[in-house]
Amino acid sequence: MRRMAQFFTGIGVTVAVVGVGAYALGFRPSTLPPALLDLSIYKLVFIAASSLIAAGAVIGRSSRRREADESDHCQPELSAGDAPESWNANAKAAENVRK
Repeated sequence: MRRMAQFFTGIGVTVAVVGVGAYALGFRPSTLPPALLDLSIYKLVFIAASSLIAAGAVIGRSSRRREADESDHCQPELSAGDAPESWNANAKAAENVRK
């Protein structure tokens, strides 16, 4: 999970640095041919969609894990005096067999 988080963070930083660098160097996307602009817009849409899907998967996994952890802590622990009678009967039968 850490690798994926580091990967997405690295890609995000790289895209930000390239964007700022292109702006600082005076690159203007409006000078590109219209077909190339259409292609870049579709790429941005697919990148945004995949990012949202990934974020949803991560959040869903985290919430399922949290629910599982919480349900483990909600079950009461049984002590020797709290055992059901059937357990006690089975234990007595096992002691009789050993004797």
